[in-house]
Amino acid sequence: MRRALAPLTNVLGRVRSRSSSPSSSNSELDDDDEELQPVGDRIGHDVRIRHPSYIERNDFTYVRNMPDGTERTYEDIAVEQIRAAGLNPNELVLRRNFNNTKTRCERFKFVCADVRVCGCPYYIYVNFGRRGKGSIEECVNNRHNDHIPLARRPKIRATVRQKVVLDACVRDGVMPLGIMRRLEAEGLAQGLTLRYVQRYKTNHKTAALGQAGFMGTVKEYEDLFNAFAVEDTASDDTAGVVYWEINTPQNQPAQVRVIVSSKRLLKRLSTEIVPGILGWCVDGTYKLNRERHVTVPIGVFDMHRKFYLCAFAIVPGPGENEDDFGWIATQLEKYLEPPGRETRHSRSIIQLISDSSAGLVSGLTKGFTNRQLESNRCWFHTKGD
Repeated sequence: MRRALAPLTNVLGRVRSRSSSPSSSNSELDDDDEELQPVGDRIGHDVRIRHPSYIERNDFTYVRNMPDGTERTYEDIAVEQIRAAGLNPNELVLRRNFNNTKTRCERFKFVCADVRVCGCPYYIYVNFGRRGKGSIEECVNNRHNDHIPLARRPKIRATVRQKVVLDACVRDGVMPLGIMRRLEAEGLAQGLTLRYVQRYKTNHKTAALGQAGFMGTVKEYEDLFNAFAVEDTASDDTAGVVYWEINTPQNQPAQVRVIVSSKRLLKRLSTEIVPGILGWCVDGTYKLNRERHVTVPIGVFDMHRKFYLCAFAIVPGPGENEDDFGWIATQLEKYLEPPGRETRHSRSIIQLISDSSAGLVSGLTKGFTNRQLESNRCWFHTKGD
C-alpha cells in the first residue's frame, strides 16, 4: 500500500512534523527542497505563502442606553474605544459590519483610510458582545507602512491626435469598443485603455456634441434625418435614412417614425426563395432607445436558410400596432423589385416569419398593395410558448 501511494506523495509533497511555535515552523521550512514545494508551484501556478496573523485583544465594557434616554450607535462606541486604546480613528474607515452567529456578537471591521493608495493590510475588529462587554482585535504584524504609495497607477493622458479621433467617434455615437478598434486601425491606441475610452466618452460627450448636446427637439431630429438621407450617401454600403415622419399630437410628446438602411441592403429586400416568393422576418424589440419607441428589425432569408438584416425601423408604438407596421410596409414596398422570372401564376408573395402578434401581421397585410402576404409563425416563438 505504501509503494502504491509513493508517486502521489512525491507530487503532493511530504508531510513533515513541525512545532506549534511560528519561529520553529519558519526555520524548518526549506524553500530549496524540491520535494516540499507546493503543488501549485510544480504545475506553474503563482503561489503566495500566507503568513499567520497575530491578534492582540483588548477588552472593554460599554453602555448604549444613556441616562437622558438616548441610545448610542455601535459605530460611535467603536470610534470612542479605538481612541481610548491609543489609536487614531481618523486614519481608519469602517469597511463592513456583520453579526457573527458563532460568537454571538456584532463585528465592525476598520481598515486603513488610504488603503487604495498605500496598500497596507492593517485592520481592526471591534466586537460587541452581550451584557455590555466588547473587545478590540488588532492585527499586530500588519502595521501601517507609513502610507507609502504602492498602488498608485500612472495617469493616462491622450495625445492631441488621439483626442481628434476620440471626439470624432463620440460625435458619430461609436461604442467604446468600436473606438478602440478605430484607434488600433490608425495606430493611435498606444497608452490608452478601454476603461479610459469609456470615461472619456462619458466626460466629453457634451463638449464634443456642443454646449447643450443633442436635446432631442423636433428641429434637431428633422436636421439629423435630412443630413443622412440614403439617396445622398457616397457608397452603396453606407447607411442612411430611407424615410422619416414626425407627428406632434396636441399635449403629447412627438412621435418619430424612421427607417434606416443602405442602397445595397434595400436591393437585398427583393431576395427570392423561389421565383416570385420573398422570405421576410419581422419583429419588434423594446428598451433600445431613450424615447421608449419600438425598434423593428427587418430581414430576409434565402433558399439556403441564411438570414440577412436589411433595415430597421423605429416607431412610436405602443407595442406592435397595426398603424406602425402598415407604415413600414408602405414605405419599403417602393424599393421591392418585380419578380425576376415570369411564372404561370405570376406570383408576388411574401412569406412572413414572425411571432403571433395580430397587429404586426394585419398591419403588414394592409400595407402591401401589390404583394400578397402569407404569415408563418416562428418556430422559436412556438417552442418558447
